[in-house]
Amino acid sequence: MIIEGLYCECGGEGGAVYPLNHYRTGECKRPPMPVPMIESILSNIVNDTRHAGGNITVTRLLTCPREIAIHDNLPVVFDVRKHFSLHAGTMLHGALEEAAPLGVYAEVLVPPIGTERPTVGGEPYSGRADFVHADFGAIEDYKWHSEGAQKWKSSKMEVNEVNDDAVQLNLLRIGVARTVLQVPDAEYLPRLTVWHLAMTSARGPSAAIEMPAPIMDEAAILAFNPKDGDSTVAEAIGDYRSFRAARARGVAAEDAIREMPLRGRAMMKGQKCLLYCGMRTVCDRLAGV
Repeated sequence: MIIEGLYCECGGEGGAVYPLNHYRTGECKRPPMPVPMIESILSNIVNDTRHAGGNITVTRLLTCPREIAIHDNLPVVFDVRKHFSLHAGTMLHGALEEAAPLGVYAEVLVPPIGTERPTVGGEPYSGRADFVHADFGAIEDYKWHSEGAQKWKSSKMEVNEVNDDAVQLNLLRIGVARTVLQVPDAEYLPRLTVWHLAMTSARGPSAAIEMPAPIMDEAAILAFNPKDGDSTVAEAIGDYRSFRAARARGVAAEDAIREMPLRGRAMMKGQKCLLYCGMRTVCDRLAGV
């Protein structure tokens, strides 16, 4: 991400854009959260190497490619408030990795460092498995929610449901099969589980809900519609390839992005762009909204 400034409302209603050292220097007298948390968020963004050079990860196959293209190629104004929950989840993953028992594999890189990436639909991708049992008999993924979001999800989810979480786990399963175990996809059939975690009140619902996920093959993954949208993983791959081809021809990043479909408009029942896209301001400008 190319951060050109930080959005902050310390100066009054409506907010303004400030330099990147706005919080660090103490200039801001009304920071939206503790300054060490802000600096941790910014450091995580600035030092991100997993997505450098437009690398495609498991999660990037399950969202709007136009959003990712803006994230990677255009300068944006950054609002730390919108990244608090995401970063808290990242910190939780780190704590769980440190506490993992001996003999298991936590935060497993797919592929291992120095090896060729697996592909889906011919597109190379990478990912991180949160927890892999020592005998490779199970792969687990952790999701961090608010108590309300966890309650809502638990009311909607079904055991072995084909959804975004299942696709993510199966992309990791296929990646482990091809790059770690080096066996055919169909021969590696571990138990797949998503843990939905939340900070709940003492008398509230369970802080952790376990949800089994089904096995999916590559064809089913490519045909899947991420976030209940109207486009498939295969179409997302096509969008990424078209963008890279346009850039290779010398097309400016803004012009190449302008030609990308607005996939997010149909995702999450129309709420993806309105509530969950950090690139919306730039995207709307390019779309003439």
